[in-house]
Amino acid sequence: MKIIKTIIAASALAATLASCDKAEPTSYYTIQVALPSTGGYPIGYAYATDMADSLKFLSTSPWKIEHVDGDNSFVTIDGSMTGKANVIVAYGVRFSENTTGKRRFATYRIVDSEDAGNAQASFRFVQYATRPDGSLGTAAEVKSIKGSDGSTIDISYDTKHRPVAIAMSAGSMERKLTFSYDDLLNKVTVSQPRYQFTYADTLYTLNNLTLEGSYEDRYLPNLTSYIYQPRMLMDLTSNESSLVNTVTDSRTNVSQTMAYKAFSNGLYEYSFSNGFMVQNAIGSKFVQAYGYYYNGKGSLMVDSLHCADSIAVERVFPDYSHKAETFKMTYSSIDNRMTSVDVNQLIGGVANCDPYLLLSFYKLARQTSVVAKAEGKKGTTYTVSTETNANGSVRTMAVTDHKGNKITYTFEY
Repeated sequence: MKIIKTIIAASALAATLASCDKAEPTSYYTIQVALPSTGGYPIGYAYATDMADSLKFLSTSPWKIEHVDGDNSFVTIDGSMTGKANVIVAYGVRFSENTTGKRRFATYRIVDSEDAGNAQASFRFVQYATRPDGSLGTAAEVKSIKGSDGSTIDISYDTKHRPVAIAMSAGSMERKLTFSYDDLLNKVTVSQPRYQFTYADTLYTLNNLTLEGSYEDRYLPNLTSYIYQPRMLMDLTSNESSLVNTVTDSRTNVSQTMAYKAFSNGLYEYSFSNGFMVQNAIGSKFVQAYGYYYNGKGSLMVDSLHCADSIAVERVFPDYSHKAETFKMTYSSIDNRMTSVDVNQLIGGVANCDPYLLLSFYKLARQTSVVAKAEGKKGTTYTVSTETNANGSVRTMAVTDHKGNKITYTFEY
C-alpha cells in the first residue's frame, strides 16, 4: 500500500512540475508535500518502536526546511535542509525509539528561501508513547513468570520488543508458540509445535499448526483508529467465514482462528467503543471467547486509557457444553502498560490464559490498568494484589478466588 501511494504521489508531483516548467519562474510558486501523509494530511504517525518514515515534496521555488514546533530531537532527516527551485525532493527520515513514556511530535515548514511569502507548506511527524502491543515504550520485557502453583511462562523477544517465542505449562498442559515477522510483506507467522487444553480430565493436543496474519494498519468494525496488529490469525486451510459461532453452535471444523469480532444485533455491527469480542477457535474441539464492554465510556485510540466496565468469558468444550461468566471489574492505580505482557490475563490461571492475549497480539483487550477485583455474576470472584518494581513493572501478582485459593505470580525481567 505504501509503495502504491508513493508511486501515485510521485506521478502527481511530476505532472505538476512539468506544467510549472512551462511557466515563467516568477509567475508561479508552489511547495507541495506528498509524504508524510495520513488521511490526506501531511502527518506521519509512528509507534514508539517505529524507526523510519519518508519526506517527499515538490518545490518550484528555492527552498529551505525549518523546524517550527515540538521536539525534533528524535527526528533525523537524511538530506540537505536547503535546495534549488523546480525539484522533487525525496528523503528518508529516521526516528529514535520513544522511551519517554509520552507522545511526541515535531512540526516543520518548507518555505521559499528568498521570500517566505511566495510559497510554504508544513508537515509533521508524531511518535506515540506506546508500542504496537499497547505497552509503553519504557515497558520492561518479561522473560519469565512463575506461579506458586508450579505453573511457568517463558518469553523471548526480538530487537523491536516483539515476542519470538513463548512456552507455557500448568500441570500436564503445555503450550509452545514461536513467531516470525516479515516486515517487507507486513506478515506474522505463528508456529505452534504444541497447543494443549484440558477438559473433563482429558488432555487435548493440537500439534504442529501454522497460523498467519496480515500485520498492517487496517480499520476494525466501527473503530475510528488504525491498529498495527493482525486483525485475524488463522491456519492456512481456514478462511474468515469459518469462524466459530458460539451463540448458535453452527460450527465449521477449522484448525484454528484467532480474531476480533464486533458485537451485532443481526442487522449491523456495534461500535468497538461500546464493546467487542476476541475469539480463539480450535476446530470443533474448543472455543475461548472474551467479551469487553465499555458502553461508550472509553476511547480505544492509540495511547488512550481504557478500562472495560465488565468482561465476559465463555468457553465451549468438545461436548458442546458452555461455561460462561461475566465479571464486574474494579481496577487498581497500577499501569498495565509498564510491563510487556498483559498481566490481567493471568487472573484465571495459566491453564486458562490465552497466549495471544497475554502477549497483547489483540491489544484492544489490554486494559490500561491492572485489575484489583473481578466479581462474577454467578459467584466466581478474583481479588488481585499487585506489587511493582521501581520502574513501574509488575514484580508479583497474587490472585485469590472466592474459595480462598491463592496463586502468586513472580515476574522476572
